[in-house]
Amino acid sequence: MAKIDSFQVDRRGTDKPTVRFLWGDLTKMAAADAVDILVVSCLPDDYAASPGTLVDALDKAGISLKQLAEDKAKDYRPQLPCWISKPVKGGPGTQFKRILVFEPKEPVAEAVASVPAIFQALACFYSNEVVRVATPLVCTGYRKAEPKVALSELAWAAARYASSNTTKVTAVNIVTLTEKLGKQLVPTFRDIKGRYGHVFLLDLPGEYDTFVDQAKEKIDHKELPTGLTYRQALAVCIYTTDYYKAINSVLYKKKPTDPEYREMLPLIEAIDSGLWNMKRYPGKTYRGDKMSSERLGKHQVGAKIANRAYTSTSRLRSVAEKFAKNAFLDIDGRTGVEVWDYSVFPAEEEVLFQRDFTYQVATREEDPKAFWNFTVHEILTNWCGGSRNA
Repeated sequence: MAKIDSFQVDRRGTDKPTVRFLWGDLTKMAAADAVDILVVSCLPDDYAASPGTLVDALDKAGISLKQLAEDKAKDYRPQLPCWISKPVKGGPGTQFKRILVFEPKEPVAEAVASVPAIFQALACFYSNEVVRVATPLVCTGYRKAEPKVALSELAWAAARYASSNTTKVTAVNIVTLTEKLGKQLVPTFRDIKGRYGHVFLLDLPGEYDTFVDQAKEKIDHKELPTGLTYRQALAVCIYTTDYYKAINSVLYKKKPTDPEYREMLPLIEAIDSGLWNMKRYPGKTYRGDKMSSERLGKHQVGAKIANRAYTSTSRLRSVAEKFAKNAFLDIDGRTGVEVWDYSVFPAEEEVLFQRDFTYQVATREEDPKAFWNFTVHEILTNWCGGSRNA
């Protein structure tokens, strides 16, 4: 393996994980490059050793995905498009202990957007274990994803995963087979590396600099708790300004492969990481809303509503009522995060829910003025399932 570049993940403490960009043959690694798990991407249930693929190279090294698939250590499908093998045996170049098979069902052009599922599966499997990961540029074979898009998705997802104080990942190696492709992707990785550590310097639309200044005035003089970094706290604070409109607009309207989405990724990753490392507020919160007729129509009793963007609520009914235009939600939540100490509007006592916050509508009532009241209960998804099989 030959190192091209790397960056340290922003996490409190002295042992900071590293995201590395390398080139080389993943089936012929030296002992110094050994990892705990190797990621391999395939079409769903297709483990044929097609010439020129990593599956073929593994097969030649005496490791058959077809055989491993017959007796998995853990299968996270269909919730996550991943399964993990039992320990593998191979030759001297087999410097990995297990294989994670990533097989998204999405269409070719959208499969790379499922990359975060890889790290969700890893978080489940290695919940309290030190882990080192190696992955090729997934979805760039038969799925024809652009290598620079695959590199970007992997790097941002890896940084997000490694930033959580609940994981013990030490390294994520993103590997391209040839030096030529590696050199072509150097500008992409350097751009990711530069933007990752400097959310306050991002060139984002919508007078971003103005909102950064508001957030810095709040966070620069605040003592942060153990586990939360300055970058994470600043990003969450930026969300509490009116810039939340620009952030959520991208999350709702754009695909992860769209340029506008990728441009916003450094800020989104920092907000995600910050929320994961902040105190939760399980309990009742409230949200005032302005819903379109289409969205109101979806809020039928029993309906499950998934929110692609972040969801702001307050633990104070009186605050939420001020934001209510035609709808009010009484929320029984479990994963909301206390952000009011890091907000430019602390009196709002905001409780913020992560992206993909999902709830079920329990009650629906309309008053004479065409105002809707809903009671909803958060739905918790058990991504990890039961215990693993060795």
